[in-house]
This record gives sequence, structure tokens and C-alpha cells, in this order.
Amino acid sequence: MSLRNPEASGRPLKVAMYNVTAAARIGGVESFVWGASSALARLGHEIHIFTGRGGHLEPHPDGVRVFSYPFLPRHRIPNLGSRFRKLGERLSFAARALPDVIRERYDVLHIHKPYDLPVAVLAKRFSGVRVMLGCHGRDFFCTDRLWFRCVDAAVSCSEFNARQVQDRYGVLPAVIYNGIDPEEFRPLPADTSLREDLGFRAEEQVILYVGRLIGWKGVSHLIVALNLVVQRRSAVRLLILGDGEERRNLENLGGNLGLSEKIVFAGPVPRARLPRYLALADVFVLPSIADETFGISLCEAMACGVAAVATRVGGIPEVAEDRLTGFFTEPGDAAGMAEKILLLLADPELRGRMGREGRQRVLARFTWDRVARALENEYYNLSKSPSPHAGGRGEPACRARGAGRGEGDVRNRT
Repeated sequence: MSLRNPEASGRPLKVAMYNVTAAARIGGVESFVWGASSALARLGHEIHIFTGRGGHLEPHPDGVRVFSYPFLPRHRIPNLGSRFRKLGERLSFAARALPDVIRERYDVLHIHKPYDLPVAVLAKRFSGVRVMLGCHGRDFFCTDRLWFRCVDAAVSCSEFNARQVQDRYGVLPAVIYNGIDPEEFRPLPADTSLREDLGFRAEEQVILYVGRLIGWKGVSHLIVALNLVVQRRSAVRLLILGDGEERRNLENLGGNLGLSEKIVFAGPVPRARLPRYLALADVFVLPSIADETFGISLCEAMACGVAAVATRVGGIPEVAEDRLTGFFTEPGDAAGMAEKILLLLADPELRGRMGREGRQRVLARFTWDRVARALENEYYNLSKSPSPHAGGRGEPACRARGAGRGEGDVRNRT
């Protein structure tokens, strides 16, 4: 089915979505690449995804071609700092991918990390492609301002992130929020067999966290909050989906608080199975303590009709609404988090109402169809405007803003 935007005009565009980790399909950037690419293809554009080998390349969206290449993963690069490793990983990928980016003669090269700016400079130099930088966080490095001169336009995933980018580069990007598929993430009946597999008793209520287990995600504060919750409401379990460097420390924290029987560390779950787990949740919690630029897991929970407790940090207040889709707490405030969780656990009518409001908010603001139409307009504006760098140096054409055909194929390049 075509989703052609009647306000857009011009020929179908040929766009390269370039991100080495897209194949993993885990994380906000990776979700953006696949979701936006699929929706743009339904609008009639020719979309090619450039990604590293590995992950799950099949199935891929109709109308989207996937080019995959070997690369040197960051853990195999000398540890001179995380940014050095990430940059090295991207450059090893570019050594294989860049010739095809140049040969294909794209209208737009859409990169998603500043680490790919050196690649964009070369692609622009040898093919004249327009460069779009998608900003999803603060992945800046020591020389990125120099490379940023190749960028023709930038977009950010939240107003919060747009201000971060402005502070770094001196330009304010357009804001295009991340999206989800509301048919994939929708309210489902609880799967009793899954509950049994996880060891949950029928009378137990479930608190759910989905995300990486790293320090700034604040999961330790959620575990401390759980300790306060179970003192007043014992038939409660915490389900943690995800993995990361803090897992052992979090398991030890739970054990030290006597909560080992109350917490289930289920590890990472394939994205396609997430709605089944979300259907088990009485309350979803996003306890981040630092720069959560959007909060895609919160958006997915809202789409599934789950009331949420989230910290008032980063772009989270742009995704949810306090006292309408759930409750906000301050970062690191375990007592406040426990209080809001208890309010929701004790009131099924309130949970249901907030869950419905959350889904309506997602449908109105955060779908891939909306993302694709906004990107399409940005791409057309980009393709019509003269490059500020043609024949010389200039400033990126970033603007301040408010808010498939045929069968796809996979090409593995060696």
C-alpha cells in the first residue's frame, strides 16, 4: 500500500541509510534505520541500508535493499577509550562500504552517528551526495566539528537532543521523533504460558524494565525502589529484559537486599517478541539518570497500553506526559519511584486509563508513517537546495523546526 504524501512533490529519491550496527536491530538508532526505511519505501522511495555483517538481516522490509560488509568490531580494537574504539569500528566498516556508497550515486546519504562524518566527507567529495546527519545522542569526538562541515542538514530525535547538537555544532537541527509500528506494538492478552515459563504465580503483579544494563540507565535505583515496594506489597516481581556490563553488579545488589527471588533477569529478547513480554506488565519503568535522548522502550510500552513510571530526564518528557500516560519521578529518587509504582499497582482502573492514553499519544505522534513523511519533506528540501559546499566551504543547511515496491534483496560484500 502506498503512503504517498500528497504535500510532497518530486521524483522518488534514492537514499542510503548508513549504520554499521543496524543489523543488530537492538537499540533506538537501529530501530530507526529499519522502521524509517520500511516506511520510506512504502512512500515509493528507493532505500538501501548499509550495515555490518551479523545480526538478523532476514526478513527485511519489502522495497528495501540491504548491503552488508565485514568490519572489525570495537572490542577487537585497542582500548584507547570508547570513542577511539567506536571510530575505529566505523572506519573499518567504511573501508568496505564506501566504494559502493560512491558508485550507487545516491540523492541522500543519511548517517546516524558523528563517527561516520569522515565517510560522509569522502562520499560527498567523490559523488556529490547530500549528507543528512541523524542525531540520537552525544556521540561526539575530538575532531567531529571539522568533519561536520560536510553536513547539508541534520535532524534530531528530540528537542532535548537538538539543543545538545546546537551546543556542539552551532546549528539547530530539525526535530523528527523516533517511531514504532502500532500494529506490532499493541495491547495483547497476557500469555499465561510465558508467565509460567518465567516462574510468575497467578497472583503476582509484574514490574517491567527493558533496556541495556549500564550505569546511566539507573536500574540500580529501580532495584532499590523494588525493595521499598515489596515491604508494602509482597506479591510483586521485577522482570528485567536486557544485558550489559552492570548485570553482575545488579544481580549482587538484588541479592544483598534479599530480592533474588523477586527479580528475573531474562536477558535480551528479540524485538518481535517484546509485545508478548509487555503484555505481562502491570507497570513499565524507565529509571534513567542521564541523557535519555528519546526513550524508545517507553514509547513501545505506551503503544502496548502499559502505564509507565519514568524519570524526568532528557527527552522523556517529550514522549510521555506526567499524570496522563503515567508518572514522572526525579532521577535517582528510589523512594519517589516506589511511591508511583505502588499507586499504579493498587489501582487497576488508573493503570487502564493511563495505558489507553499512552497508546493514543503514540498513535498521534510516534509512528513510522509520520516519521517517513517528515523525513521525506526534509530530503526533498535538501535535494532542491544548492549545496553550501559546492565549490567551497560553508555552513550546514540545518533548519530549526518544531516538532514497498518490489522485493528487497541482501547483498553481502567482501
